[in-house]
This record gives sequence, structure tokens and C-alpha cells, in this order.
Amino acid sequence: MKRVLGVAICLVVSITVACAREQPATEQEQPATTQEVVAEPSVIVDHIIVGIADLDEGIEQLEALTGVRAVIGGEHPGRGTRNALISLGTGHYMELLAPVPGGVIDEFDDLAGDLPGFSELTPIGWAASSTNVDDLAQRLVAAGYEVAGPVAGSRVKPDGSVLEWRTLAIEQPLIAGAPFFIEWGESSVHPSASSPAGCELGTVNLQDPSSDALRDLMDLLGLDVGVEQAGHLAFEFVLECPNGVVRIPSEGTEQ
Repeated sequence: MKRVLGVAICLVVSITVACAREQPATEQEQPATTQEVVAEPSVIVDHIIVGIADLDEGIEQLEALTGVRAVIGGEHPGRGTRNALISLGTGHYMELLAPVPGGVIDEFDDLAGDLPGFSELTPIGWAASSTNVDDLAQRLVAAGYEVAGPVAGSRVKPDGSVLEWRTLAIEQPLIAGAPFFIEWGESSVHPSASSPAGCELGTVNLQDPSSDALRDLMDLLGLDVGVEQAGHLAFEFVLECPNGVVRIPSEGTEQ
């Protein structure tokens, strides 16, 4: 947050007024030069999700691949999953998702259902963040989408603190490669700021049977991701890491 001291404002105003009095009338009438203000996007890529059957094995594989060792994030209550995280730069991170040992995962869970079958790091999804998920929901509905949520969620971090969020998903039309959306709680520290650093998010590339619909959604949200037509859903995440440029692709899965 920018904090401007009142005394500084008074000083600037006083100097400005004094200078204005000394300028000829013709110069005072000249329009002030305005600086172009570039607004931050309201929706950005928040995190990419990579799945594996065994979290400890995934941490080892990810470190060998990137040069950054992920830190345990915590468990997701009621879902039978847990995660480990690395930062991908301000506002972005990677979630390494795996089953909780001995836990039960719903086989119909779109993100987690296939985790037990992954022996290697496999991209399975991604999320985009918004600072106001309620407004985003209204925007999507106005554009003709059916949405589910926002739904509140949370998990306890290893240090005992609680990470809170709200999520939103598009239900119709069905677009396999679409992200879900997340708004972080005001008191929650974004995972990109509390996870091991070193990597930066490069690009998110998607292959989707519904590529036209996915492109329309990306255009609506102003998200810069690669979209290609394909018979199967597939993800490719490109990172810039201490070990160089890293590409984490998935083998497409039939939808």
C-alpha cells in the first residue's frame, strides 16, 4: 500500500501554487501533461496444479527438475488430498497435489480423481484469481455462463495459521481446459509470498476439444494463455527456474 504523508502533500501543493503564480497566463492555460495509467488485470493466472500419487516423490522430482524444493502446504479437509508449493513469482505459484496416505478420494473429482495413477509429475489444472469473485460471477453470468459458487474453503498450514479462500467454477458450457477462480481471504498470505522462490511462471498452454469456447472465455477475462484445438485435453506449463527453462506437459486424456 502507498502511504502518502500529509506534510508531503502540503509541500507539493504549496510549491505547485507558488510556481503557478509565477507563470504567464498563457502558460497557465496549457493543459497538464497526463501520464498513461495502466490498470492491473482484474483476473490473472493464480496457480498451476501438478498431480502425483506420492507427494514426497513429487517433491523430489520437482526439485530435480527445477532446482527448487517445494514446501508442504497442508491437507484439504474432506477431499483426501494434500499439497506442496513453490512460488512462481508475485501472485503465481505451483501446487503439487497428491492423495493423503490412507485417505479416500472421490473418483469423480475432476482434479483429484486420477491422482493415484500418476507416477510422474502430471499437469491437471489451473486457477485464475480475482480480487472480487462476486463481481466476476456476475460478469460471467451476464456473458451467458452458468456458474457454481462462490464457495468458501480453507486449510490449516503447518505453522497452525489458516489459509482462507472462495472459489467459483463454470458449470455450463462445459469447457475442459477452463480454470476455476479463486479469491483469497483478506487476512491470508498469498502462497506465492510464503513458498520457496526461484522459479517464474512463463506460459500456460492448453489443448482443448472446445478450443473456440475456451478462447472466447480467455478473451472475456483478458487472460493471456495459449489455446490450441486437440482431440484430448492437455496442459503444458512453462517455467523459468534455476535449472533453466522447464516444461511440464501432460499426455492428453480423452474427455
